[in-house]
Amino acid sequence: MADIMKFECPACSGVVDVEKSKLNEPVTCPHCAQQFQAKIPLGRAISTNDPSGDYNPRRKAPEQTLMVVRPAVYRAHLFFTGIALLLLAGGLLMLIMSLTATGLLGLHGVNLAVLGTILLLISVGMILYKWVVAISTTLTITDVRTTITKGIISKSTNEVQHEDVRNIRCDQNLMERLLNYGDISLSSAGQDDMEIVADDIPDPEAVIKMIRKYQ
Repeated sequence: MADIMKFECPACSGVVDVEKSKLNEPVTCPHCAQQFQAKIPLGRAISTNDPSGDYNPRRKAPEQTLMVVRPAVYRAHLFFTGIALLLLAGGLLMLIMSLTATGLLGLHGVNLAVLGTILLLISVGMILYKWVVAISTTLTITDVRTTITKGIISKSTNEVQHEDVRNIRCDQNLMERLLNYGDISLSSAGQDDMEIVADDIPDPEAVIKMIRKYQ
């Protein structure tokens, strides 16, 4: 009996004894005389050592990350960026003039160099500030879910499963459409508010297309 396996006939649902040596070969059902192929049963993993915890035994493969998106930094804040660049250029000009003994606005030498250095520090600080704000928000799209993480020191995370998405919204004004960025909002069934709100996302249509592909 150890060499016998029992299979259900797909035609009549009768139980058929099949020798292990005949697995994956055509078998004739003794009840209805129909033939079927008795295949070797396939095992299915029920646990994993994956430390990420993203493995789902009902899935054929571990969860895959498709896109990682952060907000646009400088094109989304053109006026702010323009001011920072003007201060940067002015600071560099003052430093060069201080080295060439050229005066500006009644300032010469050390005084001009100090003012130029201050303008440089302000401009660099403005640029770094916008960069830090941008990297503190991460929108991650996998083949299972969309997740948004905000914050650097203290973080908050929200996610929506693709199969639960009921509303996707993209908001763009004329300037945002020309520069190809915009705001994306997602909500799931049973929720009145948008659960995920990501502002100033580059190429929002591509992000939404990716989400809908796995919805």
